[in-house]
Amino acid sequence: MERRAWREGIYAVIQATMQLQGNLGIERLCALSGVSRAGYYRHWQAWVPRQEETALRDEVQRLSLANRHYGIRRITVLLRRAGWPVNHKRVERIRREDNLLCVPQRAFVPATTDSRHRFRVYPNLARQLIPTAANQLWVADITYVRLLEEFVYLAVVLDAFSRRVIGWQLETHLQASLALAALDMALLTREVVAGRSGASFRSRGAGWIQVIVATRSQKGFLRHSKSTAMNDIVTQEARQCARMSGLRNSSR
Repeated sequence: MERRAWREGIYAVIQATMQLQGNLGIERLCALSGVSRAGYYRHWQAWVPRQEETALRDEVQRLSLANRHYGIRRITVLLRRAGWPVNHKRVERIRREDNLLCVPQRAFVPATTDSRHRFRVYPNLARQLIPTAANQLWVADITYVRLLEEFVYLAVVLDAFSRRVIGWQLETHLQASLALAALDMALLTREVVAGRSGASFRSRGAGWIQVIVATRSQKGFLRHSKSTAMNDIVTQEARQCARMSGLRNSSR
């Protein structure tokens, strides 16, 4: 009984010390006082009233909002420096319950789509079209590839029926020639003749629009279909198939 009372007195001193200053952590104070850290934690959880949980949540919220890019372990370090005997698992639980998980810092992503252009907006012919054979619907997109010291841009033309990459071009710029080279490769690969293919070409972005309006569509190679900026599932498939194809020109 006397030893228990002695430990509780030591625990009270440790708690009061932590409230007055935060230079020494819980581990150091327990070691200097001759008590175990686990014993102090059990005492703290058993005797500290419920408002301590609320106070801890307030502190977690304050630190999380002030340091939006800090993860669970960095927030835990700040709490322990302030005298809160918590571990990262408890901090993670509180942050998850209060929807305070870390906001990741987004890296720079170059833009490849410009919906605010001066070119004609084409109807979306591919919205209800389900291709049943090759060359009925082509889809295209421009994406970027991040290298060690620069970005390069990849233009891809995909046959929606066979899911094969039929044209692609890789450059360090976003000029119209990038899209034109990919389209020329697709026309050559599928041996498209003006006025005889009947293929619909679905694209997105000012780079593709410049090419199609100025050249191939007006010459009878293709019918251009402009996709929307918000609902573009097919172009996502084009990116995935381009990665799977390893940037190689697939056979028919």
